[in-house]
Amino acid sequence: MFKFTLGTTFFLSILFYSLFQSRADDQNVAASSAFNDIGISRSQKGDLDKAINSFTRAISLNPRNAEAYNNRGIALMKKKDFNGAVSDFSRAIEIDPKIDQFFFNRANARKWNKQFDQALSDYNQVIALNPKNDHAFNNLGNTKRMKGDLPGALTAFNRAIELNPRNIDAFYNRAHIRKELGDLPGSKADIEKVRELKETFNFKDRTRVNLDK
Repeated sequence: MFKFTLGTTFFLSILFYSLFQSRADDQNVAASSAFNDIGISRSQKGDLDKAINSFTRAISLNPRNAEAYNNRGIALMKKKDFNGAVSDFSRAIEIDPKIDQFFFNRANARKWNKQFDQALSDYNQVIALNPKNDHAFNNLGNTKRMKGDLPGALTAFNRAIELNPRNIDAFYNRAHIRKELGDLPGSKADIEKVRELKETFNFKDRTRVNLDK
């Protein structure tokens, strides 16, 4: 008859425990993903508090769930808790620093929290990770404008439009910058482009800009 030795028994115990733990970890990851999906659904319905609870539950089940941190950060930002949002986006970045969207979201939170220098740094990181991200250039321009760097803002909006000639936000924002810089013909041309694009897409009216000095 085969007899287990103490060493064999110990080895099998470790093996069984590892298998059990692995299965438990897999179940937690799956459950975390499910709570993340529930949170997204609740957020889309406008129930931000319940969405945040779902994302928090997802994080508790899997502290490496970067998407859950990111999504909770978005919900917090919608509630204007910019510090909380920055904290969550930062955690998502720590887990997966190659996702440009995490930096983009943190930049937006920092911009609205008036942390302009940090926001600019994050937008530049987005562009480093994804040089064709026209939305990053558009928001970079907005932030530069908030800091009073109008020529820098114009350069950023120009690049956004080069990358995406249908970026209605970039045309609209560039119209304002051109007006502030005294380029009224250029500003009027951009507003006409906004109107042209608006006929193609279902955008809300963004053409009401005072072109008078």
